[in-house]
Formats: sequence, C-alpha cells, structure tokens
Amino acid sequence: MGWDRAWDDLMGTNVKIYTVSTGSTAFATRYGVPGYSTTPASTHIARHMKKRHAIHGADGQQVAASGTIIFRSTSSTLAAMSKVELADGSFPPIVSVDTLTDSDGPIGYRVTLGW
Repeated sequence: MGWDRAWDDLMGTNVKIYTVSTGSTAFATRYGVPGYSTTPASTHIARHMKKRHAIHGADGQQVAASGTIIFRSTSSTLAAMSKVELADGSFPPIVSVDTLTDSDGPIGYRVTLGW
C-alpha cells in the first residue's frame, strides 16, 4: 500500500534530522553530551501539530509533550538520540519516536517533542 501522496498536502513544514556523530569525532564530549554532525543527515516535509499533552515515558512516568511531528521516510533511521530542527530553527527534545508502518512495511515516523 505505501504512503498515500494525498497526505503530502497536509505536510506544511520542513524538518531537518541531525544524527549523533560517530565518525572521526568522539561519540560524546568528555562531559557525556552527545556530539552531532553540523549538517543535517536528512530533510523532510512534515506535519507539525502543536498540542500540549502528557505521555508515559519508558519508566512509566508521565512526561510533558509540546507537540507531534509526522513525516514520511523509508530511507532514514531516526532514534531518540537524534536531533530535530523545526522550521523556526528550534531544537526541541525528542520524547518518543514511533515508526509508522502499513502492510508494505515502514512508511514514516511519528515524533513526540518535549518542552
């Protein structure tokens, strides 16, 4: 089945995905903060829905979320350690990453943002 192109009309913004740098630079600084590449690994059209709500974190505690981003991607890998840059230039923390799938396999991601 795959991604229905009609969904693209709902995608009103662009997001950039930055992955943790694991090449010649250190995985993390000496203070334990992850290092990221300076150029985005990928750019996607996305739907950014701003709505404050609470979700349950991995530890079972409630976590405040400021919104959700949905975007189509079958080629990139997104992890909670990644960084997402919104169209306004902000980098909200990623609270959760869910893979969207259909009968053909993965078609995109649903990312819950913090703050």
